[in-house]
Amino acid sequence: MRNFTIKIFTLLLAVSLGLSAVSQNIICVDRDGSAYSTSFTDVWPKFQGALDANGYTYTYFEVLESTLNGPDATQMGEHDIVIWFTGETWAESQTMTNDDEFNLLLYATVSGGKIFLSAQDYLWDRYPSAGILGDTDFPNSVLGLEEVSQDFWSFGMPDTMSCFGIDGSLAEGFRFGLHDVYTTEKEGLWIDRIIAHRGENLFNLRVSGSDSVGAFQYEGANYRTVFSTVSFGCVIDTNDRTEL
Repeated sequence: MRNFTIKIFTLLLAVSLGLSAVSQNIICVDRDGSAYSTSFTDVWPKFQGALDANGYTYTYFEVLESTLNGPDATQMGEHDIVIWFTGETWAESQTMTNDDEFNLLLYATVSGGKIFLSAQDYLWDRYPSAGILGDTDFPNSVLGLEEVSQDFWSFGMPDTMSCFGIDGSLAEGFRFGLHDVYTTEKEGLWIDRIIAHRGENLFNLRVSGSDSVGAFQYEGANYRTVFSTVSFGCVIDTNDRTEL
């Protein structure tokens, strides 16, 4: 317990001291698994193309082995925005480790940053029995997610699905198509239905104005998050990805 307390204090101090150096930029954390397995599709080019088209400044951090952690809280604290994405990874904490969740917790609550988590199988990997997320579970305590129906939608090539931005959200006015780019390890899109959360709905699937929510935005005490089980890398149109 003493070592855990010291670890928290050290990380909090390091992140706090680094706040004055924060610049307006982004860190992209790639946990799609393509670095260590040819069975996993590389979706980074989808993100990279959209970021470059917008002229954004970003740091790229790729997790090179399945058991390794992503960036720590101090490194993320040097950036205003964390884009964390997975791909076909779906088991053995390949989408996010215990330390990753802890570091993202510190980043959000101490640095007051913004997190975009695009991860279709993060919940299946980390919380396979959910359902209902407990108060101390990261998706609930940090992202504001309370209840989910996992793998509610699934489809593969050549099928497509329509996605609609919800009025009043960051995606208001958007309509875009999705297709399956995951054709190796876990073929198909497996999208969770968000049932209950403390934020605002972001995307509807299939029918505009329905309650078929696949993503939501959330504002914490001093930070903001977007959690999408709709994989950004599977948005069909390049211009749609750029605008989003």
